[in-house]
Amino acid sequence: MIDDVSRAYSDRAAEYTARFGSMDAVHPSDREIVGTWADAIAARDAGARAAGAAAGPAAGVASASRDVVDAGSGPGQWTAFLASRGLSARGIDLVPSFVDRARAEYPGLRFDVGRLESLPVPAGTLGGVLAWYSLIHHRPDTIDAALREFGRALGPGGALLVGFFEGPVLEEFAHAVLPAYRWPVDELAERLTTAGFEVVETHARRTAGERSQAAISARLGELQLVGGREKRELVLEDYDEAWATSAAEHRHRIRTALGDTARLVEHIGSTSVPGLAAKPIIDLLVTVDDVSDEGRYLDALIGAGYELRVREPGHRMLRSPARDVHLHVWPDGDAAVENYLLFRDRLRSDAADRALYESTKRSLIARDWADMNEYADAKTAVVTAILARARAARGGS
Repeated sequence: MIDDVSRAYSDRAAEYTARFGSMDAVHPSDREIVGTWADAIAARDAGARAAGAAAGPAAGVASASRDVVDAGSGPGQWTAFLASRGLSARGIDLVPSFVDRARAEYPGLRFDVGRLESLPVPAGTLGGVLAWYSLIHHRPDTIDAALREFGRALGPGGALLVGFFEGPVLEEFAHAVLPAYRWPVDELAERLTTAGFEVVETHARRTAGERSQAAISARLGELQLVGGREKRELVLEDYDEAWATSAAEHRHRIRTALGDTARLVEHIGSTSVPGLAAKPIIDLLVTVDDVSDEGRYLDALIGAGYELRVREPGHRMLRSPARDVHLHVWPDGDAAVENYLLFRDRLRSDAADRALYESTKRSLIARDWADMNEYADAKTAVVTAILARARAARGGS
């Protein structure tokens, strides 16, 4: 499909550019939708900067970004429009002739040849992705990969705007360049939700004699599940001494990858407590100076074989491809770090609380859960009670 799209648009690039390659050819309502979306990204970035300046660098205020990608930028007119709204806009397109034309027309902006399924940007760095009619040729079985990639590139709260052809049923139609698809708004919105987005608003334009057109504005939640929600079978196993061996091997791998960037690497969770039944998943706590500075650690951990799964303010979670190892990355000195270690040490030293925690897990794991996060949330009450006893025993509050 990707090669077909590239060839088809390359063959008709001059014609396409002449007809659609300027903002003069844009419908006024489209200009308004994209402009409003762009202004919201700029305002969010300005607000985050102001809050960070007021709170000081050590306050850990959630950051935002005015970096945006025009994904499928074509001749570049929308990239230039985004830049005119105060955003740091970059165009990426599959068609080299479009990229060449955009570079010549807008020499102050960056344009690159690239695929929507593998954007050449670091994870979690973008404030927005514009996909304005650039997904219309994606088949229903390929569009999810592009949506997941947008989620990877966006930071928490990042914005996505998708323009597309709308119809009452999902169907292929004969587009002028090559076959394209009409999507019901609700059905494409469901795909976005599955990819981890929250739908903010939808727009539709239906004019007699023209194809129905629509747009969906969406954003990542502050909690981003890379790849969307997952339903996994949860099973408790009796304690296995091999868990400690595996944890030690992964601690070494993390230390090798990060060096002094990792302030602390500790085995936590149920598999770190001898005698406690657990899901056979190794949990490791990794602390760094600044979790939001992903360039300091994320690429190195990905290079070491881990995959990003959770991104939220102040916390990242990566896992092994086999999903049997979870890395929890927190700022050094964060209260969550103390709680993880205090809870682990309490279970290691107190048989009664260890038995209580195991019985609670056995009760909860028998229930049906949409994903592991719901199961973890259900343990909050007993975890809180055990932590309170641990603090009392330590003489703290």
